[in-house]
Amino acid sequence: MKRPIVQIVTISALLLGASSISAGQAPIVLSVDLNGDGRPDTITVTCGCPGYTVKVNETVYEEGTCCIGASTAIVDVNTSDKWKEFTIFDPGPSDDPKTSLFEYSGTKKPVLRKIGTIQGHLQTDGHGAIYGRTRGRILQTWSHSQVYALDSTRTITQIPQELYDMGTHCTVKRQIPIYASRADQTIVAVLEPGENVTIVASDDIQWCFVASDRACGWFQIKKGTQSQLVNPSADAYEVFDGLSAAD
Repeated sequence: MKRPIVQIVTISALLLGASSISAGQAPIVLSVDLNGDGRPDTITVTCGCPGYTVKVNETVYEEGTCCIGASTAIVDVNTSDKWKEFTIFDPGPSDDPKTSLFEYSGTKKPVLRKIGTIQGHLQTDGHGAIYGRTRGRILQTWSHSQVYALDSTRTITQIPQELYDMGTHCTVKRQIPIYASRADQTIVAVLEPGENVTIVASDDIQWCFVASDRACGWFQIKKGTQSQLVNPSADAYEVFDGLSAAD
């Protein structure tokens, strides 16, 4: 049975509670048992610039980055343990959103800490997996879906995947051969100038998979570079029109 993915940072699909705030507005206040001691804990988030403050009961955490138009939600990353977590979603400047995940643990000497931050909205299935996005490293400016988990120290850790969806539509500006696979470098086609293609996916290390109306295959990025192609020996921006060069 497929496990449903639960969107946890929007009010329409919250797990246990959510609210939003902008700089200068009244603080967010939520109440839930976070540390599993059977008593409700009061979460207060005060948003602003140049930083924001998170308070759970009498324990305070301060962050030195702006938090404008943020929202917070109670989440449960793993329903089989006794803890619940909460998130602070910040839309960020230039459409660069991020979500921070917090925990409040312990009973005699409670600890409030930020577990980690991921790009974009954070999702979870309640079975320990965390879904978000991260910025790609090769070819162009892009981001891709990323699966995370909490390791033994309850730190957010990436789970590497074989391929990441890219889906960039381009027009070829210069001939480029494409290969049968990453392991088999038999040339299956040569993409020609003016040909419309979609760069479907990448391993975000060295290889990208591209498709046109007549063929599909792989091309390679030179190791240690972002966009320098192996064949032809040229920058990818010289070969494909439509790649993103945003900051």
